[in-house]
Amino acid sequence: MDLLFGVHSHQPVNNFFEVVKEATEKSYYPFLKTLSNYKNIKISVHFSGWLLEWLKKYHKDTFSILKELSDNGQIEFFTAGFYEPILSVIPEKDAELQILKLNKFIRDNFGQNPIGLWLTERVWEDKIIKLLVNVGIKYVVVDDYHFLSSGYSKEMLQGYFLTESEGNEVAIFPIDKKLRYLVPFKEIDEILNYIKRLSCGIIFDDGEKFGLWHKTFEWVYEKGWLNRFFEIVQNSEMINSLKFSDFFSAHPPMGRVYLPEVSYYEMGQWSLTYEDAHAMEEFIENNKFTPEEVEKFFKGGIWKNFFVKYEESNNIHKRMLDLSSRITNKTLDDELTDYLLQSQCNDCLWHGVFGGIYLPNLRDNAYIAVNKAENLLDSRESDIERRILDYNFDGFNEIFLKNKNIIAIISLQYGGALFELSDRDTCFNIMNTLTRRKEQYHDDILNSEKNKKSNAKVETIHDIALEASDEIKEDLIFDNHLKYSFVELFFDKNETFENFKLNKVTNLYDFEEISLNKNKVIQQGFLKIFQEKFPVKIEKDFLLNGKSLVVDFEVFNGSELFFDLNFATELNFFFPGYTNKGNYFKIKNEKFSMDETIVINNVNKIEVFDTVINKHVIIKCEDKFKLWCFPYYSVSKSEKSIDRIYQGTSFVIIFPFDYKGKESRKYGFVIDLE
Repeated sequence: MDLLFGVHSHQPVNNFFEVVKEATEKSYYPFLKTLSNYKNIKISVHFSGWLLEWLKKYHKDTFSILKELSDNGQIEFFTAGFYEPILSVIPEKDAELQILKLNKFIRDNFGQNPIGLWLTERVWEDKIIKLLVNVGIKYVVVDDYHFLSSGYSKEMLQGYFLTESEGNEVAIFPIDKKLRYLVPFKEIDEILNYIKRLSCGIIFDDGEKFGLWHKTFEWVYEKGWLNRFFEIVQNSEMINSLKFSDFFSAHPPMGRVYLPEVSYYEMGQWSLTYEDAHAMEEFIENNKFTPEEVEKFFKGGIWKNFFVKYEESNNIHKRMLDLSSRITNKTLDDELTDYLLQSQCNDCLWHGVFGGIYLPNLRDNAYIAVNKAENLLDSRESDIERRILDYNFDGFNEIFLKNKNIIAIISLQYGGALFELSDRDTCFNIMNTLTRRKEQYHDDILNSEKNKKSNAKVETIHDIALEASDEIKEDLIFDNHLKYSFVELFFDKNETFENFKLNKVTNLYDFEEISLNKNKVIQQGFLKIFQEKFPVKIEKDFLLNGKSLVVDFEVFNGSELFFDLNFATELNFFFPGYTNKGNYFKIKNEKFSMDETIVINNVNKIEVFDTVINKHVIIKCEDKFKLWCFPYYSVSKSEKSIDRIYQGTSFVIIFPFDYKGKESRKYGFVIDLE
């Protein structure tokens, strides 16, 4: 049988140095070093472009082995987008530049011209076929699930197939999921018993599972699994080790295929909301469908559902699209173009087993790349702008304000809520927060039986038992509104700070109409009390003034009645230096650490210092207010553990809503970045 073995290795753009170093020392280097001892083993590899640059600069031993293996003809390089974008969700010109950039790096450093493409997260859409043909790609790899979803049987998938769009042709290899789950987690005899039934075994999977994933370093290297596997494959008369290019040139296609818009099966589940994912799982279990039936006939959401599931993902993605549309004459040697391409890295846009969008540093890096590109673009054109447009495709306009110091974006859909406040000096978006949502695995975290440690020697990341401390379980709190800023709330004066932190406070306010007059957002809303509605109008005016954002409020009691409630506006910030000792809040001349919860009256100024951006963020109000302040944390799954991650700090600014009938009051806020 022919064995086509591929390894995909990737790190997000500008990931933490120590994280990349650990992945290299536990996975990339020992895998390649071991492979170099078995000259007859042929494999195909994909390394994302940023990771290759990192290895060339910081881990020359690994880079040298790659060069040696390439020179010896032992490895074939697959290409992809340089910064690992999902090709189908970025503009076609950008996608072409992404692939050409990685092609150039591979050609310049290893002397190969790739004809195979690693399809990021195996997100397939027919629209990419023309692109692939234009950049010289002959074949791509996807999961066998793609084929099963098109009506093919598992037994038919023993080679590559041809597909086309508008007459543009490309070959597709189906990755064997069974083999992907066996290697390297099972004993070699079990793997051999499986592949001896195949005429062609196809695997292309994450390089990190050879040493970085849970317990795999001990299993793969210290206990010798990889050496034994390569030894048996090299000496076997039954197994013919081939690169994908060797097989492609020696064999005709198995047939013709047309694939749906799909990724691998698990991705379809992850892209669903909690309610839909739970309902799908329950339906499958209640009807006792077999795994084979599930794979063939069940499909979750498409990858783009993440833009619906996570509003923050959509904001990043549409910010990138808007930026891309304003850049002309994109070229590979242009710094502005390169920052745009960096912002298209996929990792911060979704979540499954890995941290993804739950990792603030990944979101930070996307905003930094976008804002660096924005700065360069403005240096060539204008650096002062006010735009009104629906740039995030929600059916409502956004107000896009910028000067040479600040970028501010305000959502009309959410009543004039501020969701980006970027400092153009550091390029950080200090409102890069994440709303806490319920994920399907949160049920498992709370299930004590599923939290028990597994006795298995080594497991795939899909099978690792979930373990969470009581502290982490206490942070399983889900938000009832997006964690934006200048979000209005009206609630009973007897409501407590503790209830607010737990999202148990009932907001009595909602708005029915929204309009815009220049930069003034006008909400026509109501208070709902005892099933009756009482009219309230809120006006918010936004202005940039140097290094300050000025927000002027006017709140109208439209009814004839007197109310005695609390009116609050909630501000949510993300401080990247949250854990650093030098960070602090300063309120009424008293300093607080950022992990403290604060309840204090008669405040009109909050000063924050963040060591990462080396900035003071100062929130001022003309009127004194009661302040409720607290950090909040998400609980999310990663390949190693359940993680409690800081996602932002809430400042709840509270005024008495003791208005007489038809009375209105004004409030003035200033946010300084100094």
